[in-house]
Amino acid sequence: MMKNFFYKLILISLLFLTFLILISAAKKDSLTTDESVHLFAGYTYLTRGDFRLDPEHPPLLKEIGAWPLLFFGNLKIPIDGLWDKAGNFYY
Repeated sequence: MMKNFFYKLILISLLFLTFLILISAAKKDSLTTDESVHLFAGYTYLTRGDFRLDPEHPPLLKEIGAWPLLFFGNLKIPIDGLWDKAGNFYY
């Protein structure tokens, strides 16, 4: 009986410690490295119909994530000449 209680106590302690670590990590590093790219790509998909940015993932979730940006009015995104410059750099 005491052994079972001890295991439950260890399990609860580890779960609580894991929860604390996750909360502290979320406060410091809440964005992943590619979330901003996904939102920007989704915004260009919705507003311009341009699917060149970030084509390695399906567009639906990016469009859903960027959908609230449509309510901010006309966001100025200066990308007109950047596609050619990027293409010349890589190719």
